[in-house]
Amino acid sequence: MAGYGYELPEGRVGECWLISAHAHGVSEVNGGEFRGKTLQQLWQEQPGLFGNPPAGKFPLLIKLLDATRDLSVQVHPDDSYARKHEQEAYGKAECWYVVECEEGAELILGHTAATKEELESMIHTGQWTDLLQRIPIQPGDFFFIPSGTVHALCRGTVVLEVQQSSDATYRLYDYDRRDQNGRKRELHLKKGLDVIQVPHIRSMEERRTLKEGENLVETLTENSQFSLRRIQLRGELSMSPHRTYALGNLLKGSAHLITDGGIHPLKQGDSFLLPHDLGDYSLRGHAELFITEPAPAKGYNMRRQAKAAVDLGGTNLRAAAVLSDGTIGRMLTTQTFAHLGPDYVIHNMIQLLHSLQSEWAFDSVGIASPGPLDARRGLILNPPNLPGWEMIPLKERLESALNLPVHIENDANAAALGEALFGAGKGKQSVFYMTVSTGIGGGFVYDGRIIRGAHSCAAEIGNMVIDPHGPEHPLLNRGALEVMASGTALNRRIQKELSNLDGAAALFRSAADGNSAAKQMVEEFLQSLSIGIANIIHVVDPDLLIIGGGVLQSKDWFWEPLLQKVQPYLYPQLRDKVEIKPAALGGNSGLIGVAHLGRQL
Repeated sequence: MAGYGYELPEGRVGECWLISAHAHGVSEVNGGEFRGKTLQQLWQEQPGLFGNPPAGKFPLLIKLLDATRDLSVQVHPDDSYARKHEQEAYGKAECWYVVECEEGAELILGHTAATKEELESMIHTGQWTDLLQRIPIQPGDFFFIPSGTVHALCRGTVVLEVQQSSDATYRLYDYDRRDQNGRKRELHLKKGLDVIQVPHIRSMEERRTLKEGENLVETLTENSQFSLRRIQLRGELSMSPHRTYALGNLLKGSAHLITDGGIHPLKQGDSFLLPHDLGDYSLRGHAELFITEPAPAKGYNMRRQAKAAVDLGGTNLRAAAVLSDGTIGRMLTTQTFAHLGPDYVIHNMIQLLHSLQSEWAFDSVGIASPGPLDARRGLILNPPNLPGWEMIPLKERLESALNLPVHIENDANAAALGEALFGAGKGKQSVFYMTVSTGIGGGFVYDGRIIRGAHSCAAEIGNMVIDPHGPEHPLLNRGALEVMASGTALNRRIQKELSNLDGAAALFRSAADGNSAAKQMVEEFLQSLSIGIANIIHVVDPDLLIIGGGVLQSKDWFWEPLLQKVQPYLYPQLRDKVEIKPAALGGNSGLIGVAHLGRQL
C-alpha cells in the first residue's frame, strides 16, 4: 500500500481510509483556507460546499484495501437495520474496483443456499466450501455489493472501496483462525442471518465508456447510494459541474486540477473534494483517477425510465432494467432453483423486479421463457427444464403483483428480436436467429416483428430432421438437429467416445492438435449444423442468419470451417449472398429483445 503514496505506520496495514467523516477515522483537510479542519467539521460548518444537504451524517467513505491474507467472510446491514440495531446513520452498500491482484486471485461473493433454513444449516454445520461462491478476478474488475451480500476479499488483492459511511459489519466466518492468545475472533451469526439476502442476488451494470481524445471516462456504477467513475487521463479533460459535490482519488500518475480559482497539483495518493459551487473545471496530466458522487437526497426522484425484462432459465433467473437504446442499466441475477417449484421461482422473480423498481420506473415487463408456452394467453405449458411448470398463468400472476402489463415470449424469439433490433441484425429487414446451446432453437424477425406462425411454433428448428437414421430422442424426431448438433449432444458423444476430454472446448482444441477421433467428431458436428443452416436459408431466405448460444464460446475453433461447409448445400444463387454472423449481444440477447416486445404488440 505504500506504493500508492501513503505514509504508513509500522506493522501490517490492511486498509487506508482515504476520505471519511466516520467517528472511527476522520479525514483532515491538509491545505487551503480550511486547513486543519476535519471533514465532519466542514460538513457541519460549511454546508454550502456540499450543496446544502439535509441535516445528517456525511454519507460516504472511501478506502484502499490491501488483502495480504484471506479476510473474514462478512455481511453488512441495510439502513433501517443499522439504525435500529447499531445506532449507525447508514447501512453499508459498497463497491470494489480491483486495482491489482496476484495471478489466480479470487474473491468471495454470494452463497449457494436457496432458503434461510438451508443457509442456517450450512453455516452451523460448517459447510463453507459448498456454501461460498468464489469468483476469479483480474485487475480492472468491478463489483457492486449491496447490503445483505455475503462477501470477502482473498489474499493478494488491492481494491478501491467506495461505501456508505458505516462500520457495521457482521463477521460470519474467519477460517477458525486464532490470535496469539489462542482465541477465535468474535462472530456475529444471529445478526448476520437476519440480514443475509436469500437466495443470493448479484447486481451488475454495463460499464459505459466515453472517449474524449486520448482520455477515457468510464462509469462503473450509478446506484441509489452513489455513483463512481474511473478516469484514464492522457492529456486535458474538461469536466462539467457536479449535481452537488464530488470526491476524487488519484491512485496512479500525477495531474493538475484547473479551476477559476487557479491550478492545483495532484500527486499519487491524493484525495480531494470538488465543492458544489466549483463550476466547470478541467484535469490535465497522465493519471488514473476516480470520481465519486453521492446519490440525490431523499425526496429527489432519481428513478429513471427503462423497460423491465426477465430471463427465466432452468439454471439462472435474471431481471434487468433495459434502456431505450438496448443497453442494460442494471441486471440482477440469482439461481432459479427450479426444483423448488413455480411458487418459489415466481416469488423471487417478483422480488427482483421490486428491487429494480427502487431505482427504475417501468411501464411494462417482458418475460423470456423456455417453451412450450402460450404467449397470447401468458401461460407456461410444460418446459422440460422447469419441472412442475404445467399450465402456469405467469402473465396473470405477475400483473396482479406488479400492477403492470406483462408480455411473455419464447426465449429464442426474444433473443432473435434483441439481435434484430440492437445486435448483429440491426438495420436488416429479415433476420433469422438460431441458438446452439443445451438445445437448439430459433426465431425469425421480419420488419422488426417476430414471426410466430399459426400455432406459435415457427422456427422450432431443433426438431428438424438431419439424419433419419440418427440417434433417437424421447421427445424429438430421430436424428433431429438438436439431437445431432446441440451442446448436449456434443457433450454426450464426448463422454461416450472421448471421455478423457473435458467438454466441447477441449474437443475443438484436441481436433486442432491433430487427434483423429476428435477431428472426426468435430467434422460430423459441423456437417449436421451446416445442413440445418442451409435448410433454414432455403425456407426463409433471410438477409442475415445469426448464430448464438453457449457453443459459440468456442467459435474461434470452428467458425470458418462451418461457413465453408454451408455453401455447397445452398442453391448457387444463394451462395455467399446470405450473411452468417455470430450474435453480438452475447447472453443478453433475450433480455434486450423481450424488454422491447411491447413496441410490436
